[in-house]
Amino acid sequence: MQEPLLLGSCAFSRCTLLPCPIPHPSSPPAPLPQTFLLWLCTFHTNLVTCWLFLSLAILFWLLAGGVGTSSERVTLTKVAGGWGFMVAAVAFYDGTAALMKDVYGKQILPVFPLKPVNKVSLGDFGTKRFVEQA
Repeated sequence: MQEPLLLGSCAFSRCTLLPCPIPHPSSPPAPLPQTFLLWLCTFHTNLVTCWLFLSLAILFWLLAGGVGTSSERVTLTKVAGGWGFMVAAVAFYDGTAALMKDVYGKQILPVFPLKPVNKVSLGDFGTKRFVEQA
């Protein structure tokens, strides 16, 4: 549930905060560095969400590198297409795990939580919770 919101926010901020020129057909689109920055923000959530944003940043770089007509670029575009299916599967798994935890009140699908940063751990839907040290 949190990934579509974050990806929508990324696209919204890209179109509102940064200039969106119409690219020339021969120039490749610029990869989204915001996705890489969002990946850095996932270090205190869980391993699945962290992998999701890292693989999404890699997907954008692959797609940007595949623009063109040479055979190497066509191959790179095909690799990016396969990588995109993997990203979609991880996003579906992460969203399903968060939804099941919210509905059933316990973690059913493993997402491998990471250690809290400065005694603060990020909840499933962006809520912060303080972690008590024993």
